[in-house]
Amino acid sequence: MDDESNFVVAGLSLLAKVSVEAIGRIIVEADAEGVVAVAWKARISMRFAVKLQFCLANVPATKVLRDPGFGEFPFLDEEMEEILAVYSG
Repeated sequence: MDDESNFVVAGLSLLAKVSVEAIGRIIVEADAEGVVAVAWKARISMRFAVKLQFCLANVPATKVLRDPGFGEFPFLDEEMEEILAVYSG
């Protein structure tokens, strides 16, 4: 990752209270679900989560998760926690 990406990851880590290493794995794997879960945990909008998927994790356009409507996230809170647990555990 370049310096700008490292800066974004560090910020996400602080906001979401998720380790830099876990977020790094999510990005390396281009895991759309993981990016969305980190954004949710960081209290960042789903709209911005879409941008993170494209710009930070290079998720292919066909795999990007989008807002199902009205700024909502596509998963329940419990599902988001489970997604993050995979990378944090």
